[in-house]
Amino acid sequence: MSLVNELLRKEKVEWEKLGEVFHVRTGYTPPKRNKKFWKNGTVPWFTIEDIRDRGRVLHDANIKISQSGVKKVPFKADSLILSITATIGEYALINVDFIVNQQFIVFSTKEQFQNKVNMNYMRYYFSKISEYCKKNKRIANIPTVDTDKILKLEIPIPSIEMQKKIVKILDSFTNYITILQDEYKVRTKQYEYYRNLLLSEKYIHKISAWLKNEKVEWKKLGEVCKILNYKRKLIAKSKRSTGKYPYYGANGIQDYIDSYIFEGSFILMGEDGSVINKDNTPVLHWVNSSKIWVNNHAHVLGKLSSQYILKYIYYFLTTVDVSPIVKGISPKINQANMKNIDIFIPSIPVQKYIVSILDIFHALVHDISDGLPKEIKLRQKQYEYYRDQLLHFSKEIGNE
Repeated sequence: MSLVNELLRKEKVEWEKLGEVFHVRTGYTPPKRNKKFWKNGTVPWFTIEDIRDRGRVLHDANIKISQSGVKKVPFKADSLILSITATIGEYALINVDFIVNQQFIVFSTKEQFQNKVNMNYMRYYFSKISEYCKKNKRIANIPTVDTDKILKLEIPIPSIEMQKKIVKILDSFTNYITILQDEYKVRTKQYEYYRNLLLSEKYIHKISAWLKNEKVEWKKLGEVCKILNYKRKLIAKSKRSTGKYPYYGANGIQDYIDSYIFEGSFILMGEDGSVINKDNTPVLHWVNSSKIWVNNHAHVLGKLSSQYILKYIYYFLTTVDVSPIVKGISPKINQANMKNIDIFIPSIPVQKYIVSILDIFHALVHDISDGLPKEIKLRQKQYEYYRDQLLHFSKEIGNE
């Protein structure tokens, strides 16, 4: 018998509906037109971005509102939030008094359960609630999930001592993963620093002088790459046949299908939708010697001539601020604007030198087959395995 089974074997479990355990309220957004609600704010106002930026336990928000923007009183600390529209199933435990936008519902423990429920245990159990929401979402203009059905879901409540034991075990996994992720962030910042240094105009001039290749000039992107957008083709999901070839969109691989339209090495740049990163650089993907399909949401750039190393152009583009050329309510970088991006082009030996160094840095930081990314992936799988085991209760447990 495994240690997990031994731990849970004789544990008595109560089953209660979510709506019986928690008070549930819907979040809201104070009117943006009333500027006094959004100035000198002290009350955290959480959105989906806070979970993406800060994780599943939140102590502060990216945006704060003033007390005058709060309806009656804030939601109480030690509450859980769950997204039920648009991006479905995101959840977090909030450890401060707060407001949350209308994408979320808020779960606060009812008085009769406050001594029976550990909210960190419930935070881990909400991974299962999240899975239910994602599987049962209703697709319309905006995806939603039926709140009434969520509140009827039955949840297992073991003894408070057992809940604490489960939390302690799972915390040991997530804390270690957090340490690895923090180290990964540090290495990523180091990589970005040296990448930006190597690709700066000043440093490229230094390298060129050192290698005695003085020729350096500014070119337009359309002068140094082949624009291959004319070959792109969108395939509706219902008409795709499953296969081994990546099917790319603006933000990366969307699917794997049974045919391809491009073969070789390419730069893919988001055209509409996902086109710009938080640091204002373009959303890019490097395709190395592969057979792929690309839909009409990503620009496709190929090699133009032996004067220009495509991988060098890719690395240079990762440093470019494209915010001035992103247009429209739905963000878009059109082909004409993309072709006019300025690229600093040194001689071939200098391009090769810079690419060789950045390839090494990039592999150390991002290669999922080795190093930190591989370790994080393995530890995440290990955590998910034990989480699922520890949170799996049968209604017969304890009643044998």
